[in-house]
Amino acid sequence: MTLSAHPESAVPPAVSAGLAAHPVAVDSSAAAGGRGVRMRNAIGKVFDPLAPLRPRHGQYSLVMWAAVSVGCALLLALGMGLGVRATAIVVSLIGLLLIPGWPVLLGLDNRRVTRIVMLLTLPCAVLAAYFGSIDTTMMVAAGAIIASFIGQMCRRDGRGKLIEHISAGAAGALFIVCASLWIHVARLGELTHQPGKVSLGANLPRTNDLLGVSSANAGIAVGWMIAVSIAVCAIIYCVDSPRTDLLAILNGAIVGGLSGLGLAEMPLGRHVGWLWAVGIASGIAVAVAYAVMRRALRNVSPPLPWIHGVTKAVSVHCAVGVVGWVLTWFVV
Repeated sequence: MTLSAHPESAVPPAVSAGLAAHPVAVDSSAAAGGRGVRMRNAIGKVFDPLAPLRPRHGQYSLVMWAAVSVGCALLLALGMGLGVRATAIVVSLIGLLLIPGWPVLLGLDNRRVTRIVMLLTLPCAVLAAYFGSIDTTMMVAAGAIIASFIGQMCRRDGRGKLIEHISAGAAGALFIVCASLWIHVARLGELTHQPGKVSLGANLPRTNDLLGVSSANAGIAVGWMIAVSIAVCAIIYCVDSPRTDLLAILNGAIVGGLSGLGLAEMPLGRHVGWLWAVGIASGIAVAVAYAVMRRALRNVSPPLPWIHGVTKAVSVHCAVGVVGWVLTWFVV
C-alpha cells in the first residue's frame, strides 16, 4: 500500500465539495472548539495548580494561611454575635472558600463531580439550618452522601479510583453540613423559649446555674470560645514542629478556659459557674481537629499555593461546627 504525496487528494469529492461550500461553518466550529479548550485550560490553571507545574511565586508561607484562618475565625465570631442571618452569610462564605480546593487538596483525578456535589450541598444545608431543624440538616447530609455516590458512578472517564473519589466527595459534603451547624448554634438559644417552637432544651430553665450562662446566649458564648481557640491554634501551627500538636492542645485548653471565665463575667452569664470547663473542652477539640487535619494532609507540604492554603485554612472552621453544636446543646 502506498501513501499519496498529496493528503488532500484522499478526501472524498463529496466531503471536499461540502467543505468548500461551507467554509464559514467550519471556521466557526473550529473557533468555538478552540475557545472551549482555552476556557477549560484557564479554569484548570486557576483551580487545579498541580505540582510540579505550580509556579513558585504563587506559593505562600504558613503565616499567610494562619492569617486567613484567624480572619475567618473573627468573621465567625462576628456572625455569631450579630445573629442567625449574619452567621448564615459567614457560613456560606466559608463553604465557598472550601469547595474549589477540596478535590485538589485530596489529589482527585476527577474534580468536577466533587465540586458540583459540594456546591449543591452548600445552599441546601444553609437553607435547612436557617429555616428548618436539626432533623432537616441530617436529611441534607444523607442526601449529600447519596448524591456523591451517584455522581461518581455516572462519571464517563473510566471511573478510576472510584472509592477514593466517593469518600472524598462525601467527606467534602459532610464538611459543608458541619459548617451549617453553626447556624443551629446561633439559633438554638433563640428557639429554646419561643412558644410553638420545638428545639433541644425546650423545657429547660432559663439560666443554667451550673455553667453560669443564659441559654439564650449559649450559642454566642460557645461560638466565641471556639473562635478564640481557632485563632490561637492557627497561630501555633505556623511553627511546623513535631511538638506543635501537643503545644496546640495545651494552649487551646488554657485559652479556652480563660475565655470561658471571661465570658461568664460578661452579661452573657450571671456568675462564673463552670463555663470555663466548656471553654477547655472547646479548646482541646479545636486543637485535635487541627492535629487530625495536619496528619491527614501531611503529603501537602508548605509553602502552599492559594488553592491548597485556603482550603486547609477554613477546613477546621467547618469541622468544628459539630463541636459547637454539641457544646451549645450541653449548655442549654
